Amino acid sequence: MLLEYGQDAERFARVLPQRLAKFGLEVAPEKTRRIAFGAHAWHQGRAAAGTFDFLGVTHRLGTSRTGQMVVGRHPTPQSVQRFLRETKARRRQHMHDAPRDQQQTLAAKLRDLYQYFGLSLCSPP
Repeated sequence: MLLEYGQDAERFARVLPQRLAKFGLEVAPEKTRRIAFGAHAWHQGRAAAGTFDFLGVTHRLGTSRTGQMVVGRHPTPQSVQRFLRETKARRRQHMHDAPRDQQQTLAAKLRDLYQYFGLSLCSPP
């Protein structure tokens, strides 16, 4: 969860476990942390410490060409390796298919990859 102010983050961190407990859920402490992320951290020069991975993409603060704060994104190495591993396995399983079928399938997989990681300011790993 992204919250702008530290007070809101502290309050949210106190209330969230109670709300999740109503549904028999709990917060995983190894996956939960507070980081400085946003305009305040960027202005104070703490942008490097505020990186996080979410859904296979690393989010980090950066500076645009005009000097404005931007959120830069790039695929995590794990997500790229997973895609390459799955693609290699699929190609090996279907190596005797017609070349046209192989090309269509590979083109579809690449289109999926480009659409998933086709975020603005998303650069290759």
